Amino acid sequence: MKIMNSICRSKRIHRGTWCHPGTKKWKRLDYICTTPWLSKYVRQCRAYAGPSPLFDTDHRLVTMDIDFPATKRTLKKELSRKSSRSKEPKLDYTLLRTNPEIQEKLTVELDKQLLNYISENDDVDTVNTKIVSTVKNAVEAVCPKSAESKKKKEPWEDAKLKEMMSELHSIKDQKLQREMQKKIKKHRIKLKNNYFKELADNINGAAEAREVEKEFALAKKFTTFKRSSRLAISNEKLKTHFQDHFASRPIPIPPEIENPDQYPYLYDEQIEVNESVPDENEIQDVLKTFKNNKSSGTDKIKTECLKYNKSQSLLSAVVLLMTLIWNTVTVPTEWLHATITCRKAFENWQPIIEEYRLEQI
Repeated sequence: MKIMNSICRSKRIHRGTWCHPGTKKWKRLDYICTTPWLSKYVRQCRAYAGPSPLFDTDHRLVTMDIDFPATKRTLKKELSRKSSRSKEPKLDYTLLRTNPEIQEKLTVELDKQLLNYISENDDVDTVNTKIVSTVKNAVEAVCPKSAESKKKKEPWEDAKLKEMMSELHSIKDQKLQREMQKKIKKHRIKLKNNYFKELADNINGAAEAREVEKEFALAKKFTTFKRSSRLAISNEKLKTHFQDHFASRPIPIPPEIENPDQYPYLYDEQIEVNESVPDENEIQDVLKTFKNNKSSGTDKIKTECLKYNKSQSLLSAVVLLMTLIWNTVTVPTEWLHATITCRKAFENWQPIIEEYRLEQI
């Protein structure tokens, strides 16, 4: 979604929608949100002060001017222009998770490039730079690139539904089009019900077999609910629920606070901390905990590049890097760099640093 009030350029008097009674400053509290496709046809979005007294409100009227395509020909031209734009192919990191052949090729490529490439006399920055460059080169040489992802097909579609859809495009009579649309709708609903019935039967079968983990995994993965702004519960019920939830109630004092001497498990125990240098097994366990499709640093290396390979040379290089950090108590300078995105917190557009707040690191 795009907030059109902040995209369209307008005068300062046409931005504010509500005036604070105490400070007499105008604030922008009312917004108009559109989809990215619809935002292409928006020409202006601003607030009007005149019509607000007619509606008995202290907010100004916010309007948006849209210039839709006048004919189907221009609309098809816009859609074809959008579909003709092809993005540059990117590395498909999902294959590292699913394809064992690519994992094996990555292992061989890493062992080949790291052979006698890193020495024990290198400093922390040099070792880190060599590891990053080697991993990037190996992944680019092994991992194939994928073009722009197409729209995902629904899992309940079949050959009959596709034939009916293709037949609908060839029909020119409006009455026949409506009849065909009704048939397609009925057939799609039937396929959809059968699909979700099969998923529900699998969940019920796991519940009857007392396979709790499988039951909850299936119930979490397959759901018919979609994210929506519509409230499933009325506002009155929500109001009464949260009034009771946040109401003041007496809290009894726990006996552990009144008589701590009677509870020996409250006493502090000395915890033994392993201060030795991390070994290969510990580093492998840490790499397994990394989330997929993430890059934790500014080097933009995906976690799949480190997790899904069996390269002993890469593991030895990471152990050497951790050992240098552990002994010298210094980290690579690249680890101290961060990407910071700031965003305006208020409506005033003057260059004041206090009006910016940190959004992402």
